[in-house]
Amino acid sequence: MPGRRSARRRLLPILPLAALLAGGCGDSNVTRVSGPPTVSLTAPAPGASVSPVGFTVEVAAADDDGVTRIDVYVDTTLVASIAIPPYKTFVTTLGLDSTAVHTVRAVAFDGDGLSAADTAGSIQVLPRRYRQLTNSPPGQRSFEPAWRPDGLQIAFARQGTLDTSTKNVYVVSASGVAPTQVTTSLLRDGNPAYSPDGGWIAFESDRNTFYQVFAVNPSSGKTVQLTSAGGGANQRRPTWSTTTGPDSWIAYESDRSGRDDIFMVRVTPDPDTVLIASPETFADTHDAQDFAPAWSHTSALGITSNRNGAFAVVTVDPFLAPGAFQIAGTNAGLFEEHAPSFSPLDTHVAFVEEIAAQKVWVVPVFGSGAVRDDVAPGDLGFSDSSDPAWSPDGARVAFVSTRTGVAEVWILE
Repeated sequence: MPGRRSARRRLLPILPLAALLAGGCGDSNVTRVSGPPTVSLTAPAPGASVSPVGFTVEVAAADDDGVTRIDVYVDTTLVASIAIPPYKTFVTTLGLDSTAVHTVRAVAFDGDGLSAADTAGSIQVLPRRYRQLTNSPPGQRSFEPAWRPDGLQIAFARQGTLDTSTKNVYVVSASGVAPTQVTTSLLRDGNPAYSPDGGWIAFESDRNTFYQVFAVNPSSGKTVQLTSAGGGANQRRPTWSTTTGPDSWIAYESDRSGRDDIFMVRVTPDPDTVLIASPETFADTHDAQDFAPAWSHTSALGITSNRNGAFAVVTVDPFLAPGAFQIAGTNAGLFEEHAPSFSPLDTHVAFVEEIAAQKVWVVPVFGSGAVRDDVAPGDLGFSDSSDPAWSPDGARVAFVSTRTGVAEVWILE
């Protein structure tokens, strides 16, 4: 039939005469169709309790004709299709009922259109737990959290109640031990971002009149200036790529052209210093307002851009030809002013939308945008939320809220 994919067939080998006589008269043109693929869900384990933020699904699958894709379901909802091994995906649980039992199922397809399925059995989503991480001194506020790559520590900025107040970078254990101040500017240091090995923290500072990007070793306190753009330009909101060694990159926004653009510089950190490996370059050259960059877990950058008329979160790959993909659901004709934050495997993005108050939403990177999950709902006491930062393992989200009357860093876990 037209449009119907024919099954792949393989000729049986020509058998010796003795074998033919032993097996009776046969047709040397007999064909067979290969069997369905084998598939096994290796994570989560049956009966597992999973984070209220999300969990990773891992599938083992094989077929003699090749596996074409793996479809992953939570209950009856298709949540991911994976075409390239290793067969892993990250699933958010923000929209799942923690009082119900859920199932995870993987269906593998081969080149013949045959399929096989495996179910992980029941899983339980743990109830949401909100924990206040910082407790600012009177007249201070804490915001702009960033996770260390091992998930054990969070860097953040602390400042007085006015935007002109002195602002510095601190670090705190993710378990909530008293924070340590790591920069000592009399002006404004903020928007910290860890290096891939966790040994350095990039940050913005206007200690030299205009904002430039610096890096500080939180153990030694040594500070290195990484950008020096003149002409009254400001270089702000650094984000450090996940690649190590000489291919490590820091991207940041700059207003040197009269609009916000994204630049980046290649760096090589070691315990003693951070070396500039190559001159800065454009990360995105589109003639629009582009700002608030955030590296994904690959080579792509998530940025806020109005290139399509209204501010939305788009992804660009600075190492490929110019082009951008707008993430559906990240724009409602309003202003998303905070950097996006990506889940493990870049399946979801958290972002801030300003309506009457700021709210953190999560949407799939590839999807219709029809489903948006609220990280900190108002009926749980959060009238606003901002500055999302997804933990490296995906099980927690740090964010900022004024729930106690002043901005503090909270963790959903």
